[in-house]
Amino acid sequence: MTLSNLRVLPLDLGYMGQDESAAAFLVSMGDTRILVESGPAACIHRLQEGLRAASMTIEQLDGLLVTHIHLDHAGASGLLTSERCHVYAHPRGAKHLADPERLNASAYRVFGSALDLELGRMEPNHPDRVHEIPDGGSVTLGGMTFEALETLGHASHHHAWILRQDGEVHVFCGDAAGMRIPGTAFPTIPMVPPEFDLHAWTESLEMIRRTNADSLWLTHFGHVTIESGFLDDVELEMHAEVDFLTDMIINDEMHLPERHRAWHQDRAEAHGVPAEILEVHCRPAFYRANYDGVSRWLSKTTKP
Repeated sequence: MTLSNLRVLPLDLGYMGQDESAAAFLVSMGDTRILVESGPAACIHRLQEGLRAASMTIEQLDGLLVTHIHLDHAGASGLLTSERCHVYAHPRGAKHLADPERLNASAYRVFGSALDLELGRMEPNHPDRVHEIPDGGSVTLGGMTFEALETLGHASHHHAWILRQDGEVHVFCGDAAGMRIPGTAFPTIPMVPPEFDLHAWTESLEMIRRTNADSLWLTHFGHVTIESGFLDDVELEMHAEVDFLTDMIINDEMHLPERHRAWHQDRAEAHGVPAEILEVHCRPAFYRANYDGVSRWLSKTTKP
């Protein structure tokens, strides 16, 4: 998308071998080139290909903003930062960009031997090149000012980045606006432990609405608008899945991924999503993570 001399170009990273599964956004104006999200380290070659197609290289990047430090969003950051290109992140996440040992170890516990193939491990960013940006803070690079909007619910260190330029408002949403099954308008919600919070996420959706953005850029994946109703669908699907899992949890039922998937498939098919497409993008680990995320959130919210 081009507005005046501002250009936002989604770079398809081929995440987990799938097109339109994860993006990094090349934002350029004049001679300044900013990347929003690095994507995972395992996708660095696709990122390089995307940059080459835009007639540039990693060495020409002037800055990197990440919405949060999960490896599918910031995992390649250590391969990108330089004296010229620094990385900007939420204060609660920034320290892990300089020392990602715990982050990598946590990911290994989830992915095991598949980690290197599917995500890769984060390389450390030089501490002098990592900058903490608080809620309401901003980063100005080459005439573009990105405002940090703390958007909790998915992670406690999550920012959406707001860019107001040439009378238009762009919001780079990270995971705060959910994920979208490619080729459809059906959202899926990564309600992962340990930081999923239904109420905080619902408020984050409202904060994004209040930006009156012209463009919402989804890391997973692409471009939507507020007027499309996508945020409303995210909220609806999130609350519906929490209700479904809450019933399972309070009735002390064992989590059955096939039952969870069948419930989700019914909702997806009602939105025109074929079962085989859903299966590609929502693997068993997705359902297990959502169950664990809701279970942990309930344990925190129901404590006396």
